[in-house]
Amino acid sequence: MDKKAVVLGVGMVVVVGVTAVVVLWPRSEKPATPAQVGGLYHGDTDISSGDRVLFYREMQKARDKFRTGVPDTPFDERYPAGTFDKHVDMDMAKSRLLIEKYGVRVTARELQDELDRMTRDSRRPDILEAIKNACRNDAEIMRHCIAEPVVVERKLREIFAGLQRADPSPQKVSYEEWLEKETAPYRKL
Repeated sequence: MDKKAVVLGVGMVVVVGVTAVVVLWPRSEKPATPAQVGGLYHGDTDISSGDRVLFYREMQKARDKFRTGVPDTPFDERYPAGTFDKHVDMDMAKSRLLIEKYGVRVTARELQDELDRMTRDSRRPDILEAIKNACRNDAEIMRHCIAEPVVVERKLREIFAGLQRADPSPQKVSYEEWLEKETAPYRKL
């Protein structure tokens, strides 16, 4: 039986029987909405930005329990309203930037590998355990709220380093300046 494959460009390959068909889709120039992205890895659960804010808040409370010299100021005074919303907004903007502009996706395997690395290499496993507890020890929540921001940041830094090496101009920008500019179209706050 003859196998046929037609390659028309970059796209998703759909295999039906022995025939492969390449389905093309236009690349959008506008950023994806949170409903379209909602995080890089879409597993059994999509964690909304509102839920992420709650988990980030609980993770920070867990970290604070281990800090020496933390003022006796109540938690809500140390972290005013909107603090965690901005943090989540930036993390989600980084994820959308990575996908939409650079076409890079993070896999579930990469997220699990990062969690495994953190567990194996942590200098403070007690703190990491408290952070995991703040995420209800739920693997999906931990992938989204603990591992995903780290993996996305690492990939963006690799992209930035490659762009810096390829740029012959003497006027280089810092990673922070570049990230601020690149994420601006993807941020809501």
